[in-house]
Amino acid sequence: MKRVIAGLLLFLVAFVLFLVATVPARFALQYLPANLPLRLLGIDGTVWHGQAAQALWQNRPIGSLEWRLHPLPLLLGKLSADFIVDGDGISARGKAVASGDQTVVLTDTRIDAELERLPLPQNLMATPGGKGHADIRLARIENRWPTELDADVVWSPATLLAPFELELGKATLKLGSNGDTLSGDLRSNGALNSKGKLTLSKAGAFSANVRIAPTDETPRELRDMLPMIGRPDSRGAVTIRQSMQLRGFPP
Repeated sequence: MKRVIAGLLLFLVAFVLFLVATVPARFALQYLPANLPLRLLGIDGTVWHGQAAQALWQNRPIGSLEWRLHPLPLLLGKLSADFIVDGDGISARGKAVASGDQTVVLTDTRIDAELERLPLPQNLMATPGGKGHADIRLARIENRWPTELDADVVWSPATLLAPFELELGKATLKLGSNGDTLSGDLRSNGALNSKGKLTLSKAGAFSANVRIAPTDETPRELRDMLPMIGRPDSRGAVTIRQSMQLRGFPP
């Protein structure tokens, strides 16, 4: 009798796991909290391995989404998945872990973008082109703010499309966070050599302290623009020291 009961229990467990593993994603995802910033359209596949034809983050389309869930973190009340995003001019792949308090942790995540295809603001003094790459080793996002961050952003090849076309070389930004303030160490080389620090607080206070120096590769048009940014020193370099309050903060 015990063998019969044990066999029946094993069958029921296997049957339940089979149902969970094969439940359609579009059925299960309708029970997600309505206040999540992520919306999925055109859902296909299963809960464990599914796809969405369009994903929207805070109502902004980011492209198609494919995910693979990891079952073990579910026992701890966490949702862990490998993901791939493929959008217009931008793609990303990595690992995300979401907790019940809406904390999201990204690890081993890479983002690639073609800047000229992104919906950048129209009132920029210069229009950037080329490619951007972000390697996110760790990003802990709480209430839509990165309280922990370890990432590198590379702009290479760095180009300008307007007011005139120009190859700038390569720029890198090493990002970190101490909880309430994001910081970035900026370096660039090529048509301009730049070095400096950028900070952004959770309250929206932005500051920049960056030195920009011309090189032998700097065209005349760009040299003529530097005095518009700041007073050149004896070598033609200018230093940007700026602080401002950005709108829309806290995020």
